Amino acid sequence: MKNLKDRAMNKKASPQSLLDYGFIKEAGTYTYTKSIMDDKFLIVVKYNELVFESKVIDKDFDDEYTLVDVESSSGAFISKIKEEYQIEIDKIIESCFETHLPIPNQAALVKKYIMDKYGDELEFLWEKSPSSSVFRNKKTKKWYALFQLIPKKKLGLVSVKTVEIIDLRYPKSKQKVFIDNKRVFAGYHMNKDSWITIILDGSFELEELKKLIDQSYIISNR
Repeated sequence: MKNLKDRAMNKKASPQSLLDYGFIKEAGTYTYTKSIMDDKFLIVVKYNELVFESKVIDKDFDDEYTLVDVESSSGAFISKIKEEYQIEIDKIIESCFETHLPIPNQAALVKKYIMDKYGDELEFLWEKSPSSSVFRNKKTKKWYALFQLIPKKKLGLVSVKTVEIIDLRYPKSKQKVFIDNKRVFAGYHMNKDSWITIILDGSFELEELKKLIDQSYIISNR
């Protein structure tokens, strides 16, 4: 198995480009396969938000052909497999990936969007948690966006890093399907059946966040 994340440093795959190239999406993971060497070997590439990896399968033995990942392995036969393998990985990165840098201070952009669109101001309600704040619907007095600083491990992630999150209202009937515990989590310190949590680190596209904020605001009107 070859980890390709370093090959795509500061790049992000376009979902549509992956599908156009021939990847198949299942349970949030895109998988691509291609036969090489007269259909004797199979390249398998997997991509999602956390993983970008590949391997070569020897179809005669239905097992991974690990020699292609050994730099010291040589010989005409192995070199030919390595060449076809490398050409295909290069084509995938060139065709499906775009330069992507994390959005700077995404939380600030989100807060500005809410204030500009809805005319609401942040409320700081907790003396013991001065970094936490909420936006409240002026008509119903219901919250629709809550911001907090928390350690990532509070969301079940293996990290000691502190991040800013946003809690948003989300339809109960769809909430469990939308949560993947990678980018979208059950509401932190909120009703886990009707709220979701998203880390504001740029891993979730701003335009998609805006749609979720608008949806949360609509729900808060009820």
